[in-house]
Order: sequence, then structure tokens, then C-alpha cells
Amino acid sequence: MSAKSKRNGKGIAIKGDIAKAADVRRLFDETIKAFDRLDVLVNNAGVYKFLPLEEITEDEFHREFNINVLGA
Repeated sequence: MSAKSKRNGKGIAIKGDIAKAADVRRLFDETIKAFDRLDVLVNNAGVYKFLPLEEITEDEFHREFNINVLGA
């Protein structure tokens, strides 16, 4: 058992789309409501569609860019 697990730490998972400003605000609002503050944020978003370059549409490019680049 690690030292951290002995401290009775708590966490929550909140689903949201980090490409949408309203979802980001809701994520922080729900965190503050649950804990009064934010100590750690884990952002594990990332997508990639395995296609030949010539088959990637403009919409798919923007979906991946918005999540993988702007989301971080």
C-alpha cells in the first residue's frame, strides 16, 4: 500500500468534451462543488483515425485537432 492510499484520498470522474467551453466550465464547477477546490487534473483525451492521408476529411482533421491540440 502506497503512502498516498493511506491518506484516504478521493476523486471523481466527470465526462465532458474539452473542445466545448461550456463542458469545461461544467467540469470545473462540478469539481469545486464536490471538493471546494481543484488539486489535480488528469486530461487523457486523444483520438486518431487510422486512414490513408488522402481519405482524411476536413471534418475528421478538425475533430482530431480540436481534441488532441486545443483540448490540452
